[in-house]
Amino acid sequence: EVDFPQKVWGIDEEFLVVSGNYRVPWLNTQLSFAARLDLLLESMDGFQLNVDQRLGERHFVGFDFIQSRPHFDGDSIFNIFSIQPFTELSLRYQLRILAGLHAYSRFGYRRMWSYSEIGESLQLIEEDEDGKAFTFLLGTTLQWQRLHATLELYWFSGYGGLKIGGDFHAELRPLRWLSLEGRVSVIGFQDDQRSDAFVTTLGLQLGGKVRFAKGVLLHLLAENNVSQLYQGDLRFLAVLDVEVSP
Repeated sequence: EVDFPQKVWGIDEEFLVVSGNYRVPWLNTQLSFAARLDLLLESMDGFQLNVDQRLGERHFVGFDFIQSRPHFDGDSIFNIFSIQPFTELSLRYQLRILAGLHAYSRFGYRRMWSYSEIGESLQLIEEDEDGKAFTFLLGTTLQWQRLHATLELYWFSGYGGLKIGGDFHAELRPLRWLSLEGRVSVIGFQDDQRSDAFVTTLGLQLGGKVRFAKGVLLHLLAENNVSQLYQGDLRFLAVLDVEVSP
């Protein structure tokens, strides 16, 4: 276990996020970065650098560098679900097939880290363990005036196990005040740290948004997840969103 530094503020999180971008006009290259600083722990939680290059009218390529080092408050329950630090390098490609229709892919190399000292220094996973992983994403998106749909297939293999799956999401706006949406997800995973069994999960979502007046929006959602671990996990969600300004 790692004992993170104690804070006298109790459950308190204070962050400073800095981001910026620049376009190189003669190369048509887009450069962007973002950094997140934890002011209480005086540490950097994350850093991201992106390079995007347009090739002609239909082709786009990109490069990403991501380093994630999340910290959480010592009294917060989120410590239980803390994300393991990692560094990832990835390449992206996007193709514009037609107006409103795009296909894209992403391949990444990820290296997991562990905290070697109290909350700060990082070291690789133990030498007898393989701390690297590979990620791959293939997707397509359709954007029309009243319809938006996305289909993604993904694969993760390496440290921690294997995860493969697909996700389809669609949103239809038949009226200006009404929006209908649905999602179907299929995920199969094998966790090397807990079990060698391969588990498949099916998730279904159906819902919509109703706009009663300007600034008043009702969100409705029904969701059910079925897996080899449980027969069903049905839940309903309703949120009334009211926008008020002086």
